[in-house]
Amino acid sequence: MPAGIRSSSARGRNEDANTLPRPSDKAQQRAAGLTSISPTLDLGNNLTLAAHNAEIAATRARLDAYNAALSTGDATYNTLREAEGCPTSSA
Repeated sequence: MPAGIRSSSARGRNEDANTLPRPSDKAQQRAAGLTSISPTLDLGNNLTLAAHNAEIAATRARLDAYNAALSTGDATYNTLREAEGCPTSSA
């Protein structure tokens, strides 16, 4: 899958979404830069590199769950369209 957010052609979703970088990709780039300063960077008030990396992982997990649910919804939609005798879009 490209670095961008998954999109579907079904029901008119934004086709350009695949070209947009994920915010978590930008956050990962920032984390790499911060790691070069100090792998155990701690700015106080729970602003640590470890906390930042944990939030990146949590965000990616939520995005993966969203994409899985979207894929399931698209498959269900296509199955329903086929049952009704309507053509499905393939993208």
